[in-house]
Parts: sequence; structure tokens; C-alpha cells
Amino acid sequence: QLADNEDMAIRPWMFRVARNLVIDAHRTRAARPLEVSGATWLTELRSDVDDIERMLSAMVIHDALQALTPAHREAIRAMFFADHTVQQAATALGIAQGTVKSRVYYGLRNLKAVLQERGVS
Repeated sequence: QLADNEDMAIRPWMFRVARNLVIDAHRTRAARPLEVSGATWLTELRSDVDDIERMLSAMVIHDALQALTPAHREAIRAMFFADHTVQQAATALGIAQGTVKSRVYYGLRNLKAVLQERGVS
């Protein structure tokens, strides 16, 4: 019976020790900064750079679009930014489909020239 009494006295002590170890481990992890693996920070940095590149490209294109005539700019916006078909763009702009195609063609040509003038390839 003495052995049974010792087991009963040890069991709560073991649970208390285990609980304390878990709490200590949690507090240690919470107190330290998160560890970063080698690949993770490079991937995050690359995605940040990609986001910045995309933002800068958008700003350059937006600025270059301002150099186009309003008619060319509207046609390009309808086709590419609004993602319309030629027929949808023609309806939205109130012009013929052939006119949309022509304005997009010449607008893109002019946009390319404006971007080249600004050193963008």
C-alpha cells in the first residue's frame, strides 16, 4: 500500500512539472523573435520587389498614356484595362468596331514610341 500512496503523490507532481515545462517553452518562443528560414525571407523580398516593380511600371504606363490623344487613350483603356472585347468597347465608346481596332493599333504604336522616348523598353 505504501507504493500505491507514493505513486499517487508523484502523479500530481509529474503533471505539475510537465505543465510548467510546456508553459516555459511557450514563453521562450513568445519572447524570441520569429526565426526566418533562408528561403522564406528571400521569397518575401522577391515578392516585395515584384510588387514595387509592378507599381513603378503602372506609374510609367499611366504617365505615358497621358501623352496619347484622348481617343486613343479611351480605346486602350476599354480594351485592356476594362477587359472588353472589340464589340463591347465599341458599344461602350459609341463608335464602330473598326474604329476601336484602329484606335487601339495606333494608340499602342504611339504608346510604344512614348515609352521608348522615356527610356523604357
